[in-house]
Amino acid sequence: MINGIAIIGIFFALFMGYYTFIKFKRKEITTNQSVFWGLVWTSIIIVVLIPGKISDFLDQFQIARALDLIVVLGIVFLLAVTFYLFVRVNKLKNKLNDLVESLAIKKAQKNENSFCA
Repeated sequence: MINGIAIIGIFFALFMGYYTFIKFKRKEITTNQSVFWGLVWTSIIIVVLIPGKISDFLDQFQIARALDLIVVLGIVFLLAVTFYLFVRVNKLKNKLNDLVESLAIKKAQKNENSFCA
């Protein structure tokens, strides 16, 4: 039987799957990103629907509780996302610096040419 928290988890995963699909259709995320997030939301639904099988899986790896695994995976995931965002922000910062530099050079050349005339 599915309890209240499981229903909330299923609705959350379905909503996020729909949201991912909408973002993909609007070309705001790539195909690879869409597939990755689709697998994440599908995995959440599977875990919610068959918690007994998850317990058997956890016993094989000597993990006492499912919550322990979720916390560890959550921390690892957040670290990976943080690193990915760090790299992206640095790339954008470098592109912005290059853009500002080139615009400043163009403006300086334009002002220099107007003084000479």
